[in-house]
Amino acid sequence: MTLSLTKIGSFTSTIGAEISAYDSTRQLLYIVSGNTTLQAIDISDPNAPVEALSFDIAQFGAPLAGANSIAFKNGLLAVALEAETTTDPGVVALVDLDAATAIAAAGGDLLEAVKVFVVGSLPDMVTFTPDGTKVLVANEGEADVTVNADGSYSVIDPEGSVSIIDVSGDFGSLTQANVATADFTRFIGKEADLRADGVRIFPDANTAEDVEPEYIAVSPDGTKAFVTLQENNAIAIIDIASATVEAIQPLGLKDFSKGFANVTTYDFVNRGDIANDGTALTTADGQTIELGGFPAFTTMALPTMATSNFSPCPTAAPMAM
Repeated sequence: MTLSLTKIGSFTSTIGAEISAYDSTRQLLYIVSGNTTLQAIDISDPNAPVEALSFDIAQFGAPLAGANSIAFKNGLLAVALEAETTTDPGVVALVDLDAATAIAAAGGDLLEAVKVFVVGSLPDMVTFTPDGTKVLVANEGEADVTVNADGSYSVIDPEGSVSIIDVSGDFGSLTQANVATADFTRFIGKEADLRADGVRIFPDANTAEDVEPEYIAVSPDGTKAFVTLQENNAIAIIDIASATVEAIQPLGLKDFSKGFANVTTYDFVNRGDIANDGTALTTADGQTIELGGFPAFTTMALPTMATSNFSPCPTAAPMAM
């Protein structure tokens, strides 16, 4: 069967559409694109998507540069917003959509359906745990480098981290106390060991400042988070309940200068049977067992793998006693 895709409808956004989150209950697609506008697109008729809502999230109050990511779960919409000064702490805005709908119908203040939580510098990818009880956001903490008039450099390098917001309680009772932070401070002073393991850390930098969490995947049981540290060629493993970075695992490398992978097939012919007292051994299905145990042997040489000589030898098989 040949699969094919057919375009049946489209919507042209004036703000762009970089990150989206789908609300199947309301059949709305929420989109952000780096500025402070949030759009909700009604796709109940996929042939003719239309804008259902658009508003400026700058009205949340804090000095904001724009939205970097958005996620939806269980009636809650989470938006990651960087600060106007990107090295300052950003925020995650959490919207109770049921409350927002009721407030809008009554002509009330929509901000009553919004909670704002301070997180780390430059919050990027935001996501929910599978059960929707926690919101996780990767705080990149990218460095800001300024070249001074005398040629020297001024660097502000915030620490990278992952913020974990417990949203399991009543929405109205949520406060900043519901935010926990998984940071990398315990790895400061272990840079030499991490480099030896294959983690890339900038010279003279400490681990907490050098890591820049980028993207989050959560285990199906909601207990662990796996966070890419893109610039470090590594993954951080986080225990969500304790908000602790348990480990930093390097991803290794491939040496593409060694050329393309190649496949070599070795055909073993006239191998003969494995016999005991002149009688060929057979499988339970009555098939004769030959030397080598299989009809062909294939090896694949990859650019990253060292090669070695191969000499075929008989495969061990049970002998009749």
